[in-house]
Amino acid sequence: MRNNTLVAVLCSCLVSTLANADERRLTEEAALAAAHLYAPDVAVARSKERIADAEIDVAGTYPNPTVYGGSSTQAARLSAGAILPLVIFGQRGLAMDAARADADTTRTETLIAWVDARWATERAFVELWRSERVLVARTDAAALVGKLDVAVSGRAEVGSGPQIDALRAHAERLSVEADALAATAQVRVAAAELARWTGDPPDVDLHVDGTPSTPGAPPSLATLLTQLSASVHVKRELDDGRASRARVSRERGLNRPTMSLDLGVDAFDPGLPATNLRAQLAIEVPLFNQRGGFIDRERANEDVAMSRQRAVLARVSSELVGAYRTYEAATDREKVLTAAVLPASEASVRAMQDAYDLGRSALLALLDAQRALLITRVDAIEATAARASAWADVQHALGAP
Repeated sequence: MRNNTLVAVLCSCLVSTLANADERRLTEEAALAAAHLYAPDVAVARSKERIADAEIDVAGTYPNPTVYGGSSTQAARLSAGAILPLVIFGQRGLAMDAARADADTTRTETLIAWVDARWATERAFVELWRSERVLVARTDAAALVGKLDVAVSGRAEVGSGPQIDALRAHAERLSVEADALAATAQVRVAAAELARWTGDPPDVDLHVDGTPSTPGAPPSLATLLTQLSASVHVKRELDDGRASRARVSRERGLNRPTMSLDLGVDAFDPGLPATNLRAQLAIEVPLFNQRGGFIDRERANEDVAMSRQRAVLARVSSELVGAYRTYEAATDREKVLTAAVLPASEASVRAMQDAYDLGRSALLALLDAQRALLITRVDAIEATAARASAWADVQHALGAP
């Protein structure tokens, strides 16, 4: 009996600590705002944007001139000059345009990272909300069974009730308290997952404030399907296709000849009456390399991007339909459980408690009723969480930043 009391005290202490500790509470809006600032995947994507912007300057880098000097024993004692590259046929502008197109793709990838982070944050918020509500339900059940255990044990001690009922009530109490302990641990796990996206330490005492947001009257599925063309997942492939076309133009531009201007001077030549000035123009002849393979490669990349676009559109369409149907089913289940099943289960427990107090019902019937009520409460919580998670899945499939 002493060990059983210790278990009950431990359960009570854990629940009390969870409720009274120095904690941080987050609404869903605050969690999303924190994720937008601190989500690690989004931070990585933003860093890649800076690289892509730098690549534009790299593509526009103008080649340096070459300066040379020399001397000879039989001719000019001093020869000097400079070779100036002349990039005048648009190669530099086309290279910068291709880099800008790649940067646009990178910025779209940042939007995708945010859409994914928002989805993960919403689901983590829902999971923490679900875990906390389940903990409350199991804690209430533990308190109810604990009172019943004390009452049944008192009856058995004075001989007004069978000893087996006391054993059954005590076993039920231990089982419910063990479930409450497990629910307490699950809250910590869910808090650590949400902290990953909000920038908090993983061991923070994080709790939710409010309930997950879901629309009262969502748009029809047909309306949502028409919005998929604007999804960032689809846009990324469109941007990649445009970038491939820009790279094709860049490769064609690089096939144009490059020129260089060579300016020089020959001084102190005993065979010349005066200082000799030189100028010559060199033109690259695209004879052996016309960049045909490079152009074909970028055209193939464009074809791949278009194929990926169709594949992504098919994937997000399937995800949207599945998530929307799940949302509808969870909504219906939530309504039935909260409006009909839960009130009936509560009334059943009250009736069975009165009957047991009057000696008209067995203990097992009362325990079954209490167990059914707990299951119904947890099912209702699960249905609400499933509804919120499904709507998060809908938003993720739509891909609106």
